Amino acid sequence: MWRGNQFFLKLRNFFRRDRAEREMTREMESHLELIADDFRRRGMTPEEAQAAARRAFGNIELARESHREARSFSWLEELQRDCAYAVRTLRKSPGFTLAAILILGVGIGANTAVFSQVNAVFFKTLPVHHPHDLRTLSWTSPERAFARGMFQGPSWQARLAAGETIPTFSYSVYLRMRDGVTRFSDLACFASLPAGAMTAAGPVFIELVSGNYFQTIGAAALIGRTINIDDDRPDGPPVAVISYGLWRRAFASDPDILDRTIRIRETPFAIIGVMPQEFGGLNPAVQRDVMLPYANRRLVTPAGLDRNFWGGCQIVGRLQTGAPDEQARAEAEALLRSAILDDPPNQPYEMPKLHLADAAWGSDDLRRTTSSPLAVLMAAVSIILLITCANLAALLLARGRARQKEIATRLAIGAARSRIVRQLLAESLLLAIMGGFLAVGLAYGLSPLLTGVLGQLSQNLTLSGQPRPPGVYVTPDFRVLAFSVGLTLLTGLMFGLLPALRAARIDLLSIMKQTPAASPLGRFRFRSGKTLISVQVALSVLLLMAAGLFARTLVNLMAVPVGYNPQQLVLIPVANGARSPRQVIEDTMTRLEGIPGVISASASEFPLFNNAEPKRPVCIPAFGADVQRVDWAYVFPRFFEVWGVPLLLGKDFNQSPAAAVIVNETFVKRFLAGKSPLGQTVGIGDCTGGRQASIIGVTSDHVDRQRAAQTPIVYAPYPLGGALPTTTFAVRTASDPHSVVPAVRRLIVEAGVTVEGDVTIGAEYWARTMRRERFLTGLLVFFGFLALLICCLGIYGLLAYVVNSRTFEIGVRIALGAERKHVASLVVRETLAPVAAGIASGMVATLTLLRYVESILFGISPHDPWTAAGTAAAFLSVAGLAAFLPASHASRIDPMRSLRHE
Repeated sequence: MWRGNQFFLKLRNFFRRDRAEREMTREMESHLELIADDFRRRGMTPEEAQAAARRAFGNIELARESHREARSFSWLEELQRDCAYAVRTLRKSPGFTLAAILILGVGIGANTAVFSQVNAVFFKTLPVHHPHDLRTLSWTSPERAFARGMFQGPSWQARLAAGETIPTFSYSVYLRMRDGVTRFSDLACFASLPAGAMTAAGPVFIELVSGNYFQTIGAAALIGRTINIDDDRPDGPPVAVISYGLWRRAFASDPDILDRTIRIRETPFAIIGVMPQEFGGLNPAVQRDVMLPYANRRLVTPAGLDRNFWGGCQIVGRLQTGAPDEQARAEAEALLRSAILDDPPNQPYEMPKLHLADAAWGSDDLRRTTSSPLAVLMAAVSIILLITCANLAALLLARGRARQKEIATRLAIGAARSRIVRQLLAESLLLAIMGGFLAVGLAYGLSPLLTGVLGQLSQNLTLSGQPRPPGVYVTPDFRVLAFSVGLTLLTGLMFGLLPALRAARIDLLSIMKQTPAASPLGRFRFRSGKTLISVQVALSVLLLMAAGLFARTLVNLMAVPVGYNPQQLVLIPVANGARSPRQVIEDTMTRLEGIPGVISASASEFPLFNNAEPKRPVCIPAFGADVQRVDWAYVFPRFFEVWGVPLLLGKDFNQSPAAAVIVNETFVKRFLAGKSPLGQTVGIGDCTGGRQASIIGVTSDHVDRQRAAQTPIVYAPYPLGGALPTTTFAVRTASDPHSVVPAVRRLIVEAGVTVEGDVTIGAEYWARTMRRERFLTGLLVFFGFLALLICCLGIYGLLAYVVNSRTFEIGVRIALGAERKHVASLVVRETLAPVAAGIASGMVATLTLLRYVESILFGISPHDPWTAAGTAAAFLSVAGLAAFLPASHASRIDPMRSLRHE
């Protein structure tokens, strides 16, 4: 208690120093007066008594200092004086101060901005009630016959064999588990539709949720209410909850939004609520614009998501208070197996094993897709900050040499070296704090753009290559603020500690006796400055090499032959909701070909693709008796003509019976090597009872993604009966495809066909998978040139200080006959030596570190000699230019003026 009272008393005295000083003065005067009274009573005169009292009391100023230390926080007062002195010192060099603050603001701000994204993706929990009580359910099993045809492709087999879990169930299985669990307070179902549905506001992304979804996860609406049990009924009215982003984008933040509707696939849904801005659903990878009751699924999905479809329901639950995970898992697994036994498949299968995962951070899709690019960006901005620290440390070292007389004088009159170090550190920390304030302001100002950056890095793209907005809200919070404060203080210590220690470690006697004539610096002996130049150069080379390798990756990707012609191509994805989809599609193709400027039109189940899931089983008698799994696509005649895929052998479907297929070159090489492919049969399904089809044509190989591997593909005619869920129209134009887009949109609307997404230009479809590489390369190139600029400015500033300090020596050299060009070459050579050392070190660091991002590169190795040579040449050239200006100034020094220097 006494210590606490002492602390608050000292704190009060610190903030009320004037009053405390007056009280101390009165106490000391009273004490002196008492001593003087005692001497007067002994017979001394008043003057003698006052003098004796002062002698008896001792050093008054020393007593004052002792009392101040006992009654207040003296170190805070010293810190205040240090800061005031630092402010006066920095005001004397406004150019240096402003430049340092700007550089630090950019360096710390870039780190804060990138960390804001890392924080939003990896550290922020879902904005729901008690997020750590949420669990998502998934399963795995080596035999998946109970899953009704889902997850049958080779890649699915490999993923499941590796222990990867599957997060989807059938709706009927969900109901069994929901009604039987006791360790969960509730289980909810949700399903994210894969494609965007067109509305008046453009494409929107939909999530179907059970009536207890929002209650289970603990999320409330910002406006209105959320979906409840009464809404999730087959006879319930169509209602919708929309996201904050859609409310602002499509409805201009209308306060009367609850009176509005949103039309999805010709059905109007009454808007009953708007979710908060920070809520994006349980999958942060994609922001779901509209959430609908699960019972409305047949209104928005062509196939309707059957109750027994195992890809139609993800399950999230909230654990009962105190319920162990293992008990909850075992109970839900028993219910899952019971549901399978009620409707067992005809084929052999193995019961699945259920898994629970903590859902506090949502699914890991966004974390998985952005971890590598965010790591690259975090490394890049960290290097920028290190370059900044090395730059400022070198400049402060030079300033410290220029202030040697000042520091020596302060040491001579009694200042401790630790006091000098503390004073110089105060200047560095003050610079860092001012830069930190600027950095936090930049981070907050740029926060609306950071969510878009995550969308670019996540590779969740629409058909046209536009990034889907992620379901996270990137804004600085307390964690980001703490990171920025800690980084600011660490930065101040990093670039300020070495110069402060070096400045305080001077030889006092030699400095005080030193004269300009006796103190030539000789050669460039600023060894610490040389080392810091080498460090800056090495770090800058690492960034420039990374930027060069990513730029070469982008060039290589753009040069990949995709096997089709994306120019003059227009794509229109639609949903098949008509009773006679084949007739509607054929009529629509005929009308599309009648648009002026359109050469031809066709349609297919999907756009041109390869290496997709799930694979379809086929039997190839000429290859063997085993079933093979290949890519399979349904197309209309002229599909290859419209897409610009050459037909190497045979004919198109408009000249053949229905029981025919067309394959690509890879199919022939893998399964029919050495045989004539035309006329060979392909069994659709197993090798015993599958339907047979004859190969009538062979197309050239083609890929829809530059990084994709060539895979066997089988094309079949669009089914005569039944309907496929989606269709993509393709139109080949005679000129600019943008000119026919308005007419195409009008025709699709008039045909009564529901557009699934938006009209896409072929060039956008071709470039969509390079969007992340293009964006990441642009950022790295920017950071690389920023590092080069900061490094060269540091070289220039350091040399300017050095040349200024060597004015007398250079003047003597010129007076003794040294040629001016030799003086200039001396400065340049002594600069390029640490630059060359830094380039060599940077190359070694590049070879060591960039192997960790080799998986992101394409068609190039981190050891690429051309990129290394180009980086070294560029750096030597720019560094030589940075050194030329001080060198030129040194060569023009007037010997007479230099001899009178200082």
